[in-house]
Amino acid sequence: MATRRATRKYSDLVSFFADLEEHLQGGFCLLPAESFRGELAPEIKLDLMVPVAGRIGPLTAQVVQRAPDGSVGLQLPDFEDEAGKALKKLDRTVGRVRDYLLASGQLQEPVAEEDTASSEAVEALQARVAELESELAALREAAEAAPAPEVAEDVEDSEPAPVAEPVETVGAGEDEEAPVVRGIPVPDLSAVQPDLEGLTDAGGLRAGVMSIAGGHMTGILTVQEESGVVRYGYFSAGGPVAWRSDPVQEREVLGMLLLQAGQITKEQLKQSLDVMQQKGIRQGEAFIELGIMSFSQLIMVLGKQSEFIFQRVLKHAKGTWTFHKLPKLPEAFLPPPVRVAAHLFRSLLAEAKNLRGGELAERLRPFINSYIQLEDERKGLFKDMGLGSQERRLIGIIAERTLRMRELFSMSPLSRQNTAGMFFALVELGMLKFGERETRARYLQRVSADISRKKRQLIQSTHFDVLEVHWISLPDEIDSAYKRLKQQFSPQSFDELPAEMLETLERIQARLDEGYAVLKDDLQRREYRKTLVEDFMIVQSAELLSKKGEMAIMRHDRRMATSCFAKALELQPRNAAYRASLQRARAVQGN
Repeated sequence: MATRRATRKYSDLVSFFADLEEHLQGGFCLLPAESFRGELAPEIKLDLMVPVAGRIGPLTAQVVQRAPDGSVGLQLPDFEDEAGKALKKLDRTVGRVRDYLLASGQLQEPVAEEDTASSEAVEALQARVAELESELAALREAAEAAPAPEVAEDVEDSEPAPVAEPVETVGAGEDEEAPVVRGIPVPDLSAVQPDLEGLTDAGGLRAGVMSIAGGHMTGILTVQEESGVVRYGYFSAGGPVAWRSDPVQEREVLGMLLLQAGQITKEQLKQSLDVMQQKGIRQGEAFIELGIMSFSQLIMVLGKQSEFIFQRVLKHAKGTWTFHKLPKLPEAFLPPPVRVAAHLFRSLLAEAKNLRGGELAERLRPFINSYIQLEDERKGLFKDMGLGSQERRLIGIIAERTLRMRELFSMSPLSRQNTAGMFFALVELGMLKFGERETRARYLQRVSADISRKKRQLIQSTHFDVLEVHWISLPDEIDSAYKRLKQQFSPQSFDELPAEMLETLERIQARLDEGYAVLKDDLQRREYRKTLVEDFMIVQSAELLSKKGEMAIMRHDRRMATSCFAKALELQPRNAAYRASLQRARAVQGN
């Protein structure tokens, strides 16, 4: 039977935080072979054993790669949600230790270095860039003259085969060995009708990518750019995992990305080219062979490369696109899929912040008076968007209630500007649907929720609960609540309700009348209160109200003082001191 549980142990906090920054926060974990027994199931529960913090987990983990040494690459799709509370607790603990060490003199604050570059440093950097560009040109010329193909035919940065050919090979002469198959295969899809297609401009490609993400589709995205460049995006479960382009886009080649980022040297790049040519392997494998990076580092680098190209395609591609669904990709890719919804959502929020206030309002004007609902087919994407707590609360309000956009501005936990930015992003991503009228289904859902809530309130509730007032309430407060609830739950206030809901409304009306008949009469109300509240509580509450009323008099707050002493007198009607204080409160000159 396949193993469905594993434990990743860390020897110290330093190794854990290093792994957290490098892998875990990106939703990936490399599990050493000694961490489990037998064969791992495709989806398992993972525990992280961390010094001081103890066990973090269980975490949902999916196997995405099995290495030759027995180690396993895991994707952690819900790491932020599942481990968030434990990580915050650990941060607080580490913070307290740090504060102690600072206070005891065992640790000193690091001296901040100046974060500005001198003109000499800028000039040196520019010279280095020019040198690298010259070196790249020389490498290209040498590769073109060589019989074997250049690094651009690697999995991460390969030049794709023509669409009509399934794979790309390294050519061999008559006296040479058989060709070595390299690169990501591109199936012949020329005779197959695409499942999705459209234009890349005016948000067309973004809308298409969101449809792919919303449907958790696997397949190949083909982008035909006006410049003649053809791109192939390999999507798994709704997100891109790798790209190819024809002709090769050298800025996106894995080796050049690492070189420009300062992660490898020119000499290491040359060495990787030699190993690729000698052994017919991919550049990432060559880096591992040379000891330049580890298996887990390669996975992360490939993921970053895929995200980088994804951003470039969305920003710069102009032309047409098609998407063909596939039961599975031609190859098992190492990096987990890019979180499409999260990336697009944050980029649109940033775009909204750069819009002027009037321009952002103008973008939202067509929707401001429309009823908002969440798009059913894309509800599942919200969990992948990395929303903050207040953003999640706003989504919860939209999901639970039927409101116009303008009404949601007053209910949103976010600032007005941030609410507008979030609506802009959700509209652009097609996460919302709009209507001029509330749908019948949503109307019944909303009404049913209100009526059901009131029905539950009738069960084992006091007359005060039924009328939704406090047991210290005054007669005018009771009158106001009764009239409001009678109107709210009147059958005439609803449109064509089912018979069972109408019967429930009749029961609610009867209980409202019953409660009001008792509470509107002073004597009955006070006697009924004594059946619910102990005498000492009534006396104590009256005293607290009296003290609060005296404070209100000192602040010249006539309204608050009058209310406090009136309620104190309501609780103890024979108390002459409260009666006199009520007269003083009414005489206060103030608001």
